[in-house]
Amino acid sequence: MAKEIKVKIGRYYGAEVDLNIDNDSVSRVHAEAWYEPALEMVVVKDLGSVNGTKPSGESKIAGDTIRVGYGGGVSLGEVELHYDQLKSCIDAKVAKINEAQLKQQQIEVKKRQRSRLLIGTLTGLVIVITGFFYFKLSANKQSVEASVEELARALKEVDVLMRNPPVVELEVMHSHEMINSFIAYTDGTAIDTRTGLMWSRCLLGQTWQEANKSCEGSAATYRGDRSIAAAEIANQATQIGKSNWRVPNRTELLTLVQGIEPNDYEAVFSNDPMGFVWSSTVKRNAHSHWNVNFADNNMYWNTNGYLHYVRLVRNVD
Repeated sequence: MAKEIKVKIGRYYGAEVDLNIDNDSVSRVHAEAWYEPALEMVVVKDLGSVNGTKPSGESKIAGDTIRVGYGGGVSLGEVELHYDQLKSCIDAKVAKINEAQLKQQQIEVKKRQRSRLLIGTLTGLVIVITGFFYFKLSANKQSVEASVEELARALKEVDVLMRNPPVVELEVMHSHEMINSFIAYTDGTAIDTRTGLMWSRCLLGQTWQEANKSCEGSAATYRGDRSIAAAEIANQATQIGKSNWRVPNRTELLTLVQGIEPNDYEAVFSNDPMGFVWSSTVKRNAHSHWNVNFADNNMYWNTNGYLHYVRLVRNVD
């Protein structure tokens, strides 16, 4: 026990006392007491009791204090307080203070834990966000820098491609419907009358379901330098009854995000994950290719190590 923890003794209603005694009609603090572990005694000091504070039993005066042993006590006027009463009051106050300190320590620990958790969460979030933007800048930095010039050039090429579209003859062997500028066939192909190009309505990896006119399954992704090989494999398998499919160049791919309403696009190219799709157009060298992000209708380029979707196209015979 710490000797600095003291109890107040008295009849005092204007402030809290630890041991309340009814020895006179005056509200006052009569004395204070604390435990001295080296002596194994309770020490009592008078603080202005009317009749004074006097030792009794195994107690002795020491300067301006009274040392109370196990069999002793003190008298404050007509009230006598024994060692057990004094010690119990001191112990109760010590326990109360210790409990309050423990609760405060627990609160501080929880605060530190929450602080560490918050710092950890924020640190993790910063790392994730930093990593995300690093990835975005690494993947698309050059496209952002070149987009004004390159996109303007590509859009001019799109305009030239669509300015004089060829005459498209309907394939009578398959039923069809007109969706905007597209002749959408039930065999899983669609001709864009603006360009005369025939597109696969499904991305590579998906399967066309004629019954419900939709693409089922997950689209496959390919490295930039493997997309053309994927088209060749599709031709060997006579994809949708055709054997001259190819990967579209960036101009052809851009036509799919020009002047087409989202609902019409979805009707023609159902279940499209709306991600990056490779073109066959290289960026400076064969180690990188242009692609179109159908989520924002913008043109990007990536090195061939990135995995993107492939949509095949062919020239109408």
